[in-house]
Amino acid sequence: MHFQPFSIKLKSKSTITKNELDELISLNKNYYYPWFLAGNFYYERKEFELALSYFSKAIKLEIPQESTSNEIRELIENCRRNL
Repeated sequence: MHFQPFSIKLKSKSTITKNELDELISLNKNYYYPWFLAGNFYYERKEFELALSYFSKAIKLEIPQESTSNEIRELIENCRRNL
């Protein structure tokens, strides 16, 4: 299984289940991207507490681009403001 089908499904706002998010993360728990995708999924649905938990995990992992780290930090702050 690859990240791309999940990414497409999340961007299209298709219905995705908690089990599918868990499956996505289980592909590589030490890679920031699935945590970031899951955080975005909940953020877009205004479920800020759940989004915050996923973004918080993502930011602790190695992120290859500083711009992505900055984006995640900004999303974390936005989540906190909306709690």
